[in-house]
Amino acid sequence: MGRIRFTCVQLIMLLFLMIPTSGYGGSAEEFLILQDIGGYRNMGKGGGLGSGILAATGHFNKDHADESYSTMYYSDVSELGLNVQVTRHAGVDSDQWLLHEVESSFRSSKEARLGMVSENARIRELFDNRIFFYGGGIVTYNWISNNSTVLIEYSNFSGPKPEPLEVVRAYLEKYPSTLPEGFVFNAARDEQWIKDEMSRRLWLSEKWFAWQAGGNVEMVEALGEVVDHLEEFLDYRQRYFGMNANQEKMDLIAANRSNDEVAMKAKVAQYKQWWNSHKGDPIPLP
Repeated sequence: MGRIRFTCVQLIMLLFLMIPTSGYGGSAEEFLILQDIGGYRNMGKGGGLGSGILAATGHFNKDHADESYSTMYYSDVSELGLNVQVTRHAGVDSDQWLLHEVESSFRSSKEARLGMVSENARIRELFDNRIFFYGGGIVTYNWISNNSTVLIEYSNFSGPKPEPLEVVRAYLEKYPSTLPEGFVFNAARDEQWIKDEMSRRLWLSEKWFAWQAGGNVEMVEALGEVVDHLEEFLDYRQRYFGMNANQEKMDLIAANRSNDEVAMKAKVAQYKQWWNSHKGDPIPLP
C-alpha cells in the first residue's frame, strides 16, 4: 500500500473534517457517502449548521437554518485528495437565489469582466447530468439538486491529475443535478445573471432592514451589511450603465459612520426606483 502524502492545505482540511458532528437536524451520515468509493478512501467528516460555500455570496440565512457537511477522499494511486461538501438549504425565500449564488463562483469579480464567466469555467455534462465545472488550479464540480448544493474540488497546482469521476458519479446518483434543461453559458445568460445580481443586492439590502426591524440585530450591523450590498450594486451599475459610483459610495460610507438609518433607507429606495426603470435596458458586455 502506498504512503499517504498530504499538502499543508489538505492537512488543514483533514483536521477540520475530523471535528465531531452532532446536535444538528441532520447528520453527516445522511448527507454524505462515508464509505470508500472505488479507489478513493474516505478520510473523515465534519460540519453542521451553516450555508456552506454560499456564505461568501451574501446568502441570507439569518431567518432559517441551512446545514452543511464535508468529507474528504484520498486515492493512493493518483496521490489525490479531494473535498466534498453537501449543503441542504431550508427552502425559504432566500433560496430563490440558490442557482444564481452557486453560479457566482464561476463568474469574475474583476472590474473589466465583472459578472462574466471566468476563464476555465463551463457547463459540463457528466453521467446524464449538467453541472458547473472549473478546470483551473482548484478543479471544481458544483451543482444544485433541488434545495441541496454539492461541491467537489481538488488541487491541480502540482500538475494535472486523473479526474475523480467515480466520486462525482456517486454523488450525482445520490443528488441528481436539477440545473434547468438547456442551461448554457452564453451572452443572454451573462446579461440575465448580471441583472439578477443587481436585483439580488437590492433584495438583500431590504432583507437586512426587515431583519433589523424585527429586533433581530442591531442597526449598526444591518447598516454595515447594507453598505456592502449597495456598493456591489453600484459597481455593476457603473460597469454596465456608465454611472460613476465614487460620490454615491462616499455618501453610503458617511451614512454608515453616522448610523443614519433614514439616509441609508432613502438610498435603497432611490436605487430601487432607478433599477425598476432601467433593468430592461440592454447592457454592453465585454
